[in-house]
Amino acid sequence: MGKNTEFHTYKPKQERSFIVVLKNSHPSTDLNGIKQSLIDTGHVVTNIWNVKQRVTNKPLPMHFVDVKPRENNLPPTWPDQATLEVSCCTTFMICTGGCGYSF
Repeated sequence: MGKNTEFHTYKPKQERSFIVVLKNSHPSTDLNGIKQSLIDTGHVVTNIWNVKQRVTNKPLPMHFVDVKPRENNLPPTWPDQATLEVSCCTTFMICTGGCGYSF
């Protein structure tokens, strides 16, 4: 193999960490306090950082928290197509057929 060879590795979706956004938290909030409170609730936190404005680089009242997946914090899955059709029909009061909802 040559010295300039690039390799990529991928993790399965259920093993990837995901990012949680904490809004309305002051930029000077203690990051160790946030991490400890999340650890106390059973989450595994790998990284926390404050969000900064893109142009001015000023800190915003938000924090990103990198969380490892566990049984108690798996991200939600998308609903199936039948659920989407029924919710759309009931929202717009129009039945496209197939859902069996009558108004």
